[in-house]
Amino acid sequence: MLNESWGQFPEKMRARNYRLGVLNGWFAAPAEEHSRYLGAMNTFIGMLAFAPFLGGVLADALGYRAVFLGALVFVAASWVAVGRLERRT
Repeated sequence: MLNESWGQFPEKMRARNYRLGVLNGWFAAPAEEHSRYLGAMNTFIGMLAFAPFLGGVLADALGYRAVFLGALVFVAASWVAVGRLERRT
């Protein structure tokens, strides 16, 4: 069984690297700004690593209802902000 999974390893790695490139803005960024886009995306992802801890602290301090209402406010604000973006062609 181990040999079967290792046989597909190169294809899985190529697919994983492609997805990471797309998610990190590799294909959305101009060639001369790839490093800036990757750095910014990794910074945002790093900050998100603390979200579960912060949610737990807030839930202990304020209760679950306040945390979920706060999340609802952020989701609504994000929805409005994204709706205001202009589409580039």
